[in-house]
Formats: sequence, C-alpha cells, structure tokens
Amino acid sequence: MASALPGKADAPPKAAAQAFFGSDRLLWIFKSYAPSLFARIPGMPKGFRPAPEERERIEQTMDSLFPIRPHKRGVLFDLYVSNPDVQAYPLEEISVPTLIINAKDDGLSAFDNAAQAAGRIRRSKLVAIDRGGHLLLGGEGRIKAEIAAFEMSAT
Repeated sequence: MASALPGKADAPPKAAAQAFFGSDRLLWIFKSYAPSLFARIPGMPKGFRPAPEERERIEQTMDSLFPIRPHKRGVLFDLYVSNPDVQAYPLEEISVPTLIINAKDDGLSAFDNAAQAAGRIRRSKLVAIDRGGHLLLGGEGRIKAEIAAFEMSAT
C-alpha cells in the first residue's frame, strides 16, 4: 500500500533534508506558518480538501513527526538508500499473488509507479484509490474489502 516502487522518485538535496529533519524547531515553524505545505510531508497532495473526519487523521500524522530527531536516520535512509534501491528490483521475478494499492493523488508514492509495477508483476492486481493521498484517506472501507477479496482469491 502506497509503497516505494521503481519509477519516478524525488528527494530533496541531502544537505537540506539533513537540516530540515534534524530540527524540531524548523519543522514546528513550517507546520505553524505553512500548514498546507507541511501536510505534503506525510503525502497530502497539493490542494487536497479533506473531509472533517480526515482532517483529524492528517493532524495526528503530522503531530507524530514530532520529535523529528529520533526519526532523522530512518527518513534519510528511506530518501537516499532504500527508495533509490528499489529502482533495480526485478519485479518480473515475483511469482506470488500481489496486491498493489495506491491513491492516484499520492504525493509520496507516484501512482504511475504502482501501475507500471502491476504491469511487471505476474498475478498482480492494482487497486486505484481516486483520492486520499499517501494516507489513502477515505478509502479504508474499499481497501479492507479489496484485501479480503484478494485473500480469498489467492488461497
């Protein structure tokens, strides 16, 4: 679900990411004075208009980033090691049934990458969620149903 897959992958300059993800104060200022931009860190698409119940989950996710310093090594590892590493994964060699779930408006995991991966993995199924960003907001019911149906068909 909304994972890093081969294809388009962007990362900020390493020095900027080290400074940004190493400072709770800088992150707090960003959250306080540019909340719509800050919401893009956990993958909310530009211009996303959350429903009231989705707004609370976004807030919880944004608050969970604090304090950022303990997360810094993991974030930098994802940005500069593990995410680039997936570019060389031989997806065609995956032989188990595979379910791929991605929002079309995901700001962190490009939908096109999910669609291409589904085309490369035999026995895969792509579930496209129309909106909801990286957190797949609003798609929970459909996602649960798709997982249940996939489990039944894969056994």
